[in-house]
Amino acid sequence: MKIAVDLLSLGYGGSETYPCEVLPRLAASEHDFSVLLVRNRGKELRVRLPSQVRQVDLPERFANPFFRHHYQKKVLPGWLRDNDIDVLFVPGGMTGTRRRPTDRFAMVVMLRNMLPFDPRQRSSYPLVRYPYMRFRLWLLSRSLRKTFQSADRVIYISRYSMEKVSPLAGAADAVLIPHGLSAAFRDGAPAGTRTLVRHGIRPPYLLYVSILDPYKHQLAVIEGFRRYLESGRAPSGLQLVLVGPIQGAYGRKVQREAERLGGTVLCTGAIARAELPELLRGAEALLFASTCETCPFILLEYLGAGRPIVSSQTPPMPEIGGDAVYYVDAEQPQAWCQALNEVLGNPQFRHELSAKAHSRASLYSWDETSHRTLAALTQW
Repeated sequence: MKIAVDLLSLGYGGSETYPCEVLPRLAASEHDFSVLLVRNRGKELRVRLPSQVRQVDLPERFANPFFRHHYQKKVLPGWLRDNDIDVLFVPGGMTGTRRRPTDRFAMVVMLRNMLPFDPRQRSSYPLVRYPYMRFRLWLLSRSLRKTFQSADRVIYISRYSMEKVSPLAGAADAVLIPHGLSAAFRDGAPAGTRTLVRHGIRPPYLLYVSILDPYKHQLAVIEGFRRYLESGRAPSGLQLVLVGPIQGAYGRKVQREAERLGGTVLCTGAIARAELPELLRGAEALLFASTCETCPFILLEYLGAGRPIVSSQTPPMPEIGGDAVYYVDAEQPQAWCQALNEVLGNPQFRHELSAKAHSRASLYSWDETSHRTLAALTQW
């Protein structure tokens, strides 16, 4: 079969993880793959793709969503027909491409973003301070729904997202294929002194890796951590480390709050992905407070690190973490304070959580994800 993969919306950093892990594995099959990329995007992916994969480069202007939508709607269908493409795969979830009755290619899309489908989380962006984000999420919800309704098959990466969104997708087949876990997050040693010093991190530390955004609830975590310190039960010198891009009004507010508490809370900004595995393995505990996810990479990577995890109880987190995670109401500071006291104050409990995390990580494999994805693309 001839399969085209539309990666025109591919960004940088974590958004490259899925194609970098899955596409080289898919390309090892007997099928003919073409990958559409915006020039100068996906540098790591380009290196990893086998030579037999056809790479179709588009000018940098197609990184703009309006140019991209126009291309997908007006030009791409003709390219697919001219090249006898059997399947168009859109891992990013949204495309302007719509099949005509005479088109022979099938379209498979994947849901990666639950935020446009969660009105409560969308309202966490006040309209006055986030007018662009509110408009963007409203537009995404409409565009994604149209994309799913025109698709032949939709890949969901958690059962929670499938149950919530598949009723909106019309007659499209629904397939559940969770993400995998990169080998780098399963093996290795904790971060060395040089890495910690470079980022201003001092042991012992708690680690929360995520973009600073309202639905990630870093402010609630900081307040819970402050209460824990004031309780007098915290290990001496304990530091809370927030790793992730600092942007927008909320990000600046989190940074100011961290600075107000002095060296006990640190916002590092974004850190190279290659450094995350060792930082995860060196933490006393790993924290995750998001209340809107589809299948978060970082929670899978927390499991691979084999450290105690305290996470939001909001779905799909319990679906992913099972009994290997201590769950809390992520928006309640006192819940974080209590969780830290119970996890850090009980060595046996910490050991049990670590062992369960290590065991549960074995459930997630990029080989299995790729095998099932190939089946979703080729079995009709």
